[in-house]
Amino acid sequence: KEALTLSYSNGCRLFELDFHWTKDEELVLIHDWGWAYDKWYYHGDGVPSKKEFFELEMKKGLTQMSIDDLMDWMDVHQYVEIVTDVKENNLAALQLILEKSEHNTDRFIPQVYSIKEYEKIQALGFKKIILTLYRTKAWNFQILRFAENHPELFAMTMRPERARQGGLGLELKQAGFFV
Repeated sequence: KEALTLSYSNGCRLFELDFHWTKDEELVLIHDWGWAYDKWYYHGDGVPSKKEFFELEMKKGLTQMSIDDLMDWMDVHQYVEIVTDVKENNLAALQLILEKSEHNTDRFIPQVYSIKEYEKIQALGFKKIILTLYRTKAWNFQILRFAENHPELFAMTMRPERARQGGLGLELKQAGFFV
């Protein structure tokens, strides 16, 4: 929570946040249950429940957050947009975010990890969507065709090698897409 607030006070209004599920299927903000969990928390073994997660002490006096805490923070900090990064059960997480966000729905920009997932997330009603390519095996021509057929696409993310490979990044940029 302190990192968000400090970044907001420094003028940031667009945040990419990582979400993960607890063992009791609650959504919390944490990069992963591996190195980040080890780096920032004094903890036992395994993925905790939500209750256990909030009983943990964070290092450096920081404050962990649930999806509900994020919604409360967003109510106080206007004009913020959140890019979601959910690597497991993305669709379920985004459905939950929609349920919880009420008047903040348009302030969420989901990342999706495949063309098939894009269609499902778009059907939920999100206005801005980022297609993240590092997991996809789609060929460049398929990505370009997809982009041409989805002018509402907010952006695409990819590794630098993929952007250079065959000029994909430049072609997307020239077509008007954020890369």
